[in-house]
Amino acid sequence: MKRLTVFLLALVLLTCLAPLAAAETYIEGYLGNNFTVIAPNPVDLSANPAYRGPTKLGLEYPRSMSTALTGGLKIGTWFSREGFPHVDYPDWMKYLGFYLDLNYHEFFFLQGAGSRRMDITPSPGFLHFQNYKLLGNGNIMTLGFMFAFRYGFNPTEKVPFGKIQPYVAVGPAIMITGIGPSLMFQPSDQYMFFTVFNKIPRTFTGSYQSLVSLGLETELGVRFMITRFLSIDTSAKYRYSRPSTNYDLSIDGFTHHLHFAPQFNLFSIQAGVAYHF
Repeated sequence: MKRLTVFLLALVLLTCLAPLAAAETYIEGYLGNNFTVIAPNPVDLSANPAYRGPTKLGLEYPRSMSTALTGGLKIGTWFSREGFPHVDYPDWMKYLGFYLDLNYHEFFFLQGAGSRRMDITPSPGFLHFQNYKLLGNGNIMTLGFMFAFRYGFNPTEKVPFGKIQPYVAVGPAIMITGIGPSLMFQPSDQYMFFTVFNKIPRTFTGSYQSLVSLGLETELGVRFMITRFLSIDTSAKYRYSRPSTNYDLSIDGFTHHLHFAPQFNLFSIQAGVAYHF
């Protein structure tokens, strides 16, 4: 992580040292809204064999979605002769570029979602079961290595490539996910058509962990050049990742193992302002 920070700072410094006439290297800040969609059944609980409780655990959790504010930073360049580091590229390479995309946002499990029955075998009562809910919130930081293609419309003397520049980008991403998931259990009995909650619900939380995983990022957007050195960028982004880890949950003096492997599908829309060098 320290080497990555040094690399980013060096890239920013080199970008700032580029001549102002270049205007094909840029740094951008953006804000938007992210929609985190988690695929069904991200958890699996393995009970301690010595525990005299649920011995048949069929955890099921539905697909969930949460929204949160997202923000980030882009540092990039186009492979034109005017862009950093001023290589004499072939003219057709001006349609291609590369940028780093650093993004951050939070996500959470809705408290009212995910209530499912977990059968208890052997049953201590008539149709005895436990309702459970998956709770918790976390955050995701993404560093995308994006390879981009653009096209230009409405060229002018000051912006010869075009004042309107739609683009598409795709690349691998490093995703750091932090979360400490919780399971809330509500012991219950079913009598005819009535459900009786016979105990106070209990919540068990795994320790907070930071998970590093590889993912995929794609982006589709349009850049509007206000001047040669200033632009507005609007885009839609999709990211995919599936981190995996294990937690130990202590229940009634017994340690149980919770396997947490969420499949993240991240959709976001954002707008930003860029300064071109």
